[in-house]
Amino acid sequence: MHPKKSHFIPLSLMAAGLIILGLTGLSIYPVPLSIELATGEVLSPWLAGLMQHGQVMLGLCIILAASLVAITRRYGDAWRGVSGTVSNTLLPAITGGLLALLVQQAVFDGHPHITDATSHAFQAKIFASGRLAADLPPCYEAFFQHNVIMSRAGTWHTKYFPGQALWLTPGYLIGAPWLMMPLGWFLASLAFGSIVRRVYPPPIAAGAVWVFATSPLALLLSGSFMSHSTALMFFLGALAVYLASLQTSHANRWLQAIAGLLFGFGVITRPQDMLPVLAALGAAWLLASRSVKYSVLHSAVYVATGGVVPLLILLGWNHSLYGSWIATGYNFSDPVSLTPIIRDGIGFSDRYPPALAIRYTLLTLFRFDGVMTGWPISLPIALLAFLPRPAITRWKANLVCLILIASTVILYLFFPYFGFELEARYYTMAIPGMACLVAAGCAGMAKIPGFTKLRTPVILSFVLYAYLHTWPAYLIPRFANGYEQSSRTIQRLAESEAAQTGSRLLILIPETPERDFLYSSGFPFLDPDLEGRIVYARDLPDEYECLENTFTDRIWYRYMPDQNTLIPVRPPASSSD
Repeated sequence: MHPKKSHFIPLSLMAAGLIILGLTGLSIYPVPLSIELATGEVLSPWLAGLMQHGQVMLGLCIILAASLVAITRRYGDAWRGVSGTVSNTLLPAITGGLLALLVQQAVFDGHPHITDATSHAFQAKIFASGRLAADLPPCYEAFFQHNVIMSRAGTWHTKYFPGQALWLTPGYLIGAPWLMMPLGWFLASLAFGSIVRRVYPPPIAAGAVWVFATSPLALLLSGSFMSHSTALMFFLGALAVYLASLQTSHANRWLQAIAGLLFGFGVITRPQDMLPVLAALGAAWLLASRSVKYSVLHSAVYVATGGVVPLLILLGWNHSLYGSWIATGYNFSDPVSLTPIIRDGIGFSDRYPPALAIRYTLLTLFRFDGVMTGWPISLPIALLAFLPRPAITRWKANLVCLILIASTVILYLFFPYFGFELEARYYTMAIPGMACLVAAGCAGMAKIPGFTKLRTPVILSFVLYAYLHTWPAYLIPRFANGYEQSSRTIQRLAESEAAQTGSRLLILIPETPERDFLYSSGFPFLDPDLEGRIVYARDLPDEYECLENTFTDRIWYRYMPDQNTLIPVRPPASSSD
């Protein structure tokens, strides 16, 4: 390359970075303005400030990437060499599992925060004790937790389907509950890599696995105790095993049955997320060759046979807990709980008209765009996979990925609860499709006239942005400090007090509208039988007498949030202390 031309790309990028910084200096912020115009929502000062900071960091990251390119000169060749060495699935899978463990321990403090997650973990403890449900405790209102059913039949257990708790149970059995979610993400990444290596060329497959395994959204979910990434692990594992079964001259029927078993466990983990998966698989079948279609139909009976096992588990679970084979803990019909249970619905209504659904879907897509890769743009890059160009790379696979993403978004368009917990967690099933399209889109950059040499520094800029802005400026501060009012502070104070006194404790946690989720700081450490050294209860004066009669051998403490301390109280007149 001519010396002057070799400097053109870095200098052009530096100029672009300076332009972005110049817009900041003029107080021109295109992204917040576009969001407000598109959604009609006025951004909070905090969110607007975060986006403004992101604009500054994007300009700086572009300049930094351009500088690295200028220093190395042959960075593009080096990058292609690195791409060839990381096409193996194992390295990104291990990286993803370790990052999930890091997020779990460093960001979430090894602690389930959202009430959904505390419910799954509670049920896993019950499973680990060899039961489907624990006996309902006395003074049950003092131990009420959202998404846990306190049954009229005299038991308590999760309201959710049992798949996630079953996955967590081995961790509780071996005393390492922290292990299962990162392990699940490692296995999901292995399965995803096995799939994409059969579909895409090695460079795109390698890029897709890295995007998938290191996705901030995926790491947040797999660092928590939520069910989304576990369901994705089961579905991906089912497809990976099924594709492996077709690689022999005589299809392995045992592998096909195992694929059905894994798919079934995905269904009993998050049945609603089966719908976009089936939509994508159906599209793949329609686009396949006649021989593949025949093979799939011929193997359906073996897959279905494997899927019977989880189905029987679910039916037995329903009948045992609710007295009906088809009842669920979502409480669509007769009330099954003595305490309130959130009723999830679907469809438009007067309170949830189509216009509101579209507006909130746009907001969720914006969140998904940023947290899928941590880059400033993910969806636009994914669209580059569909650029008309000679010998378009695997257009059928790209179309299936698009259908997976679109069906996920459409499914939750009709769901009148936009769970912004963990950002865009409902779009988890779209992560594999987005990973493939982002990788294919990055490859497609080289087909854009004049963009061939820009691809590597642009991708480098985005990666730098993720680790210099998205994680440290947004995700870590948002999730690391008592997210959803839940932390290990109360548990650590209680453990310290129990060690000093050598006594069994009852810890009262305030019950106020301003701190309606604070009990999640204690509930994850609660023994379902209330026989542990420390019992955590809601601070309800009406329950004092019952608690005193039940826990006669315990010292009472009340947690004081403003002072962040425990103070001893005397039952039942603690309200006067």
